[in-house]
Amino acid sequence: GSAIAPTTMFASKATSGSNKEELIRRATEERDKRQLEKTSNLAAVKIQRWMRNTTGRRATLRKLRTEVDECITNATHPATELFLAGQKLLFVYRPNVDAKRLDAFCQAVLVGMETQELKRWYVTVSLNKQYAVDWIKQVKQILLLVCKRLAILKPGQPVDDSSVTTCLNMILILTDYTLWKFTVRAGDAMKPTLHKLCVSFVNHLVDNGLFQTLHEVLMTGLGRTEPGLTKHTLAAAMGIRPLALCHFTPAMMTLFIKYILTAPAIILHLANLCPETIAQLEKVEFLPRVLDTLCSKVDILSSINGTSALCLLGNVLQLGTLHMKLLQEKKAVEQFVTSITLLLPLCYEAQTTSTHSTSSSWHFMFGWCMDSIDRRVLDSHPHIRRQLQFLCHHTLVETLFAPVLALTPPPTKDHAPSNTKGKFSFSFKKTTVPPLSLDTPTVHQMCLSCSMYNICTSTLKQMGTELLVGLSCQGTLVSKLWYLTRGVFQCEVERVLKSLCSEDQEGALWKVLQLFCQVALYLIATLDNKELYEKCDYFSLPDLVEMSDFLNQLVFRLIWDYKATSPSHSILLTHARSLLLLLHSRDARKPFCPPDHWLLKELKVSRFVSELKAKKPRAEQLFGEVPHVIPHLQRVEIFHGEVREDRRSLGIADPRNHNARSLSTYITVHRGRILEDGFIQLSAISVDALKGNVKVKFMNEQGLEEAGIDERGVFKEFLEQAVKLAFDPGLNLFKASSEGHLYPSQTSHIQENHLALFEFVGKILGKAIYEGMVVDVPFALFFLSQLLEQNNSALLYSSLDELASMDPELHRSLSSIKHYEGDVTDLCLTFCWEEEFMGKMVTHELIYGGSGVPLTNENRISYVHHMAHFRLHTQLKEQTSAFKRGFYSIISRAWVSCFSPPELQRLISGDQVDIDVDDLRKHTSYCGGYHDNHRVIVWLWDILKSEFSEKERSLFLKFVTSCSKPPLLGFAHLEPPFSIRFVDVTDDDDHGDSVPSILRGLFATRHHGDGKRLPTSSTCFNLLKLPNYSKKSVLKDKLKYAITSGAGFELS
Repeated sequence: GSAIAPTTMFASKATSGSNKEELIRRATEERDKRQLEKTSNLAAVKIQRWMRNTTGRRATLRKLRTEVDECITNATHPATELFLAGQKLLFVYRPNVDAKRLDAFCQAVLVGMETQELKRWYVTVSLNKQYAVDWIKQVKQILLLVCKRLAILKPGQPVDDSSVTTCLNMILILTDYTLWKFTVRAGDAMKPTLHKLCVSFVNHLVDNGLFQTLHEVLMTGLGRTEPGLTKHTLAAAMGIRPLALCHFTPAMMTLFIKYILTAPAIILHLANLCPETIAQLEKVEFLPRVLDTLCSKVDILSSINGTSALCLLGNVLQLGTLHMKLLQEKKAVEQFVTSITLLLPLCYEAQTTSTHSTSSSWHFMFGWCMDSIDRRVLDSHPHIRRQLQFLCHHTLVETLFAPVLALTPPPTKDHAPSNTKGKFSFSFKKTTVPPLSLDTPTVHQMCLSCSMYNICTSTLKQMGTELLVGLSCQGTLVSKLWYLTRGVFQCEVERVLKSLCSEDQEGALWKVLQLFCQVALYLIATLDNKELYEKCDYFSLPDLVEMSDFLNQLVFRLIWDYKATSPSHSILLTHARSLLLLLHSRDARKPFCPPDHWLLKELKVSRFVSELKAKKPRAEQLFGEVPHVIPHLQRVEIFHGEVREDRRSLGIADPRNHNARSLSTYITVHRGRILEDGFIQLSAISVDALKGNVKVKFMNEQGLEEAGIDERGVFKEFLEQAVKLAFDPGLNLFKASSEGHLYPSQTSHIQENHLALFEFVGKILGKAIYEGMVVDVPFALFFLSQLLEQNNSALLYSSLDELASMDPELHRSLSSIKHYEGDVTDLCLTFCWEEEFMGKMVTHELIYGGSGVPLTNENRISYVHHMAHFRLHTQLKEQTSAFKRGFYSIISRAWVSCFSPPELQRLISGDQVDIDVDDLRKHTSYCGGYHDNHRVIVWLWDILKSEFSEKERSLFLKFVTSCSKPPLLGFAHLEPPFSIRFVDVTDDDDHGDSVPSILRGLFATRHHGDGKRLPTSSTCFNLLKLPNYSKKSVLKDKLKYAITSGAGFELS
């Protein structure tokens, strides 16, 4: 054979290997393909099986749902068929598909239970041994589904209302066997079994959140301005029948209180919609059970937030008012008060002491609080507020304070004040009664009630005032609290101070006094003069004297000895001081206390002054909070000391130091335009310049400058004339009352730049006081109260009595309304004031929306005070504010805050006392030849002291100084000092200050003419120009004629 080449041999081997790999690859692909086909076949089989099952299941479910629908829509279906339909429904139930079907099933059950056919009663299935066990399971499952469905429904929404009603009725019918009609036929034999059965249903629901669900239903249905639940729905949602079924066990009561009674105003809506339910609650003594649970299960309150506690508080309060018979027992009253006291701190914990922050929100009752607030509670706040108003409902107050109201104070004798020359004097002895032990039940209950109301007023900040006003309307309670505190307790200041630091029963004493001070404050503030001084329905005048004395000493001791450092000290100081200042204000307006009543012998004035100069805190606090305990003249000295210190700080020379010099401001004033020129020029200078020396140049009617140098006398004349013009009612800046007292005119805006003028007038009055000048400008007390800003708190000032001086007719009308015995709605009045202005009727609302608020017997006290406040304050607010701006730019608020309105009037216009002739003589200077022992001078002083009346002496002082009242601190402080100048009766051109005149006066060479010339004066210099009369009788006659006729005023 032939030989084979090597290359060919190797190529054959390579081809053989490639074929093998291809063969393996193909085999693998075929195997994978077969496996995929096998898997696909198996998947197809499974899908077909699932599809057949799903189709069959869906067909079955559709069939079952159809059967259920056919059964529940059949009006004559027997109960067993309905039960079987229920089984099918439970099998097919899906919430998003079968919710309405569940409603229909429940409706079918309810309809069947209403028929007279026994076979249609769903509950009769429980008597069928074949179905009994399954029926019980079905009921539990159905109830659970109903409960879950309730949780997502929205009561008050039309689409959900019928479902809510159906679900609630279903729960009610299946958990209360007394509603199963066959029990009547079966007698009492089955009741124990049925009772256990229903209890098991209830427990099953409770374990699965029944009360939480009902809470949401109630919150959604009642958390709105108008309830979204019907009468029957609300009664069912209350859940009281299941609660009674379980015999009000502590565990059930705890859940009920936590979830049902915390629904907003549920008791209020029950009382309005379902009064029979309220009656049912009273029969089962529901209120005592609630109170007992709250007092014994205190731990349940730990899970309640502030807003829920407020809702619970309102419901408990209204329950107490509705079931007042159940509170007649002492234990029930104590539990009621304790429960309220326990709930209030929970409300308090929701509050924050800061104002507004990013993490806080506004609460209608607490103010700014840290808790998040459920919108549903906010929407229902009017109803909650109505419930909280039961705190001052007269029946509840009478029940809580029954032991106090039962006390009978002994009759007061010889306590009537006598009025002699406008001053009151008393024949008064302290009433003594046997003290009552603090351990008695009466005192214990009273202390609990007082403590509860104190916490209420401090916690419920947005209605604290409303509560106190409500309590004060029951004036008998206020007077009995005072009798109990001062009479029965024999409450001395030392004992009260001791009680502030005591933890036992003694410690409750100051809380009683705290409530009394708060309530008496509102009562006395609303009493008019007739009620307070004449009728004395609640307090006799000696009671007020004793009360003010006690409070005066208490407040002084709290500040001076105890420094009011602890919270209890500060709280009592705040309330006691408020009542004390009110009593002092009423006494200042119309005295009922004896002279020097407000001064304290325990306070050494010299020590106080030294501590005040050293700026000791207690002295500053005492002077700032109760300055009336310091003698008035001492306060005036302090005022002048402050002025002197201010002058020193500004580098202003003392006006009494005639050798001192300081920078002066010069102004030029035309005689015919004093007020206008003064307003333009003084308004242009700085306040510091106005406080300094202002010198005036007068221009006469011809436009020529008048001769003379202003050594403060010309400025005094300018000030007097400017004040006279500014306060002239003809200018319409001010009006005069019937007694001649001045107050801003409400129509002053007719005057151009009237507010700027008021500011200027305030400045010139402040300048007069700053310079120590007295000006005869009698202000109305209500205006001075506004000037002192004492009327910022309505508690310390009642405008009604002051209204008589401004508008007597309106005052009579308001007094008639206040004491009207009939129905004031017949008067058809609203909270608005109408007046005619420039031919048009203008309406002013006394409160927001006042034109739509009718006057009723309940709000008439508020109406008369709002009306008086509007006329005396609101209408004059702009004018008064402008006047205050000017006044306080010269006089610091702190300087005059220590004065009462009458005291400020005395500072402005001088003292309301007879002239001390000896003091005036002591501080008189003479010129022109007169001296203290001159015959005419001796006659003058003798006439003034012995022969002139008090009125004539006042006229003499007005004649020479332009003011009829002496300076507060005596004539040593008259600026400029009083002087008498010798004037020759025969020489009208002799000014009495030339050298010949002086020599003739010294050597008695004056002629004694016929005495035709009258004495004259220069009030700007406080100067009397007295001729050298030859007889004392002539001097008396001429002087009397001059001072009574107003003749002789001129400028030397």
